[in-house]
Amino acid sequence: MKRTDAGEINSEINQSADNALRLLKEGQLSDAQSEFSFILRTRYNSTIAEFGLKVTRYWLQRLKDAQSTPEGCDRGVYLFDQWTKFEDFCRMQHRVDDNVVTAIRYYVFNFALEQFNKDASSSKRIGPKLLYMAALAYKKIADYRNSMTAFERLLSFDIDNADVLAQLADVYVLTGRIPAGKVLFREAFKDNPAEIKLENIESDLFRQLIDAVRKAEPTVDDRTLLYWIPVYGRIYGILNISREMTPGDFMKLKKQITIMEREIGQSSVYDSALTARLLNKYLLLYDIYGTKSGGKEKREEIENNIKKIAYNIYILFKKYEQEIG
Repeated sequence: MKRTDAGEINSEINQSADNALRLLKEGQLSDAQSEFSFILRTRYNSTIAEFGLKVTRYWLQRLKDAQSTPEGCDRGVYLFDQWTKFEDFCRMQHRVDDNVVTAIRYYVFNFALEQFNKDASSSKRIGPKLLYMAALAYKKIADYRNSMTAFERLLSFDIDNADVLAQLADVYVLTGRIPAGKVLFREAFKDNPAEIKLENIESDLFRQLIDAVRKAEPTVDDRTLLYWIPVYGRIYGILNISREMTPGDFMKLKKQITIMEREIGQSSVYDSALTARLLNKYLLLYDIYGTKSGGKEKREEIENNIKKIAYNIYILFKKYEQEIG
């Protein structure tokens, strides 16, 4: 009997869409493909079905190719590489459905974790690089507890690794530990921000900051943008807390400032990255003096230094400081 009830048809389509997403999440891509095809036969124009079919075709081939890669970490690395290419594929699409991306991401990274765990269970040594991938995979599937554990373990290998600090800060924010996340994120950008992989940052708080910095500094390249993030983060009041510095850290910070001031003074060409690095150091020092008795004059001196090298940043900084104060 031919259906004529629009409500009944819509209900069936919604059910098929839910089934397709569930099947994607479980890795049953051929069955998900059938559900998406059914939706298009019933409703010609459907973003979730059109994109879902593209995604299932894409991953069916990649997963078939994965079988020729040895099981274990090699196959896990292969899946990571393919996911990076898939993100490029998504950027080229006219319409993307986030629910489809979320579902296939859950399957792909669970599959990658299975591969990493195969080597771990067979007593093969999992080094920092693969542990980092595992930590990211846990974050991609929202298993934040295991992600946090893995990132914290990575810091035992390299306590100053900027990218690991940033990713762990991101997990803290994703799990509601916002003050701790802010402290750690600012720490990550203190010395080696060029190491940080922004594409792996997921929390709304930090993604919004990154987008705001892109808008504020539209002409800088991606690498230089990394140096501006802690500057605007501090100005906007997002990265307005930091860990307590030791006397050794304090002396190191002042020495870094002296070196950068000399570099800027000797250069006849504006260097955006160097300017941002020095501004970040100034702002760190500014906050330190805010906790010290008699720090008011030192803070005024730092404000004047900021004014000299970046007048627009000085104006913005004073505006937000007045609003907060």
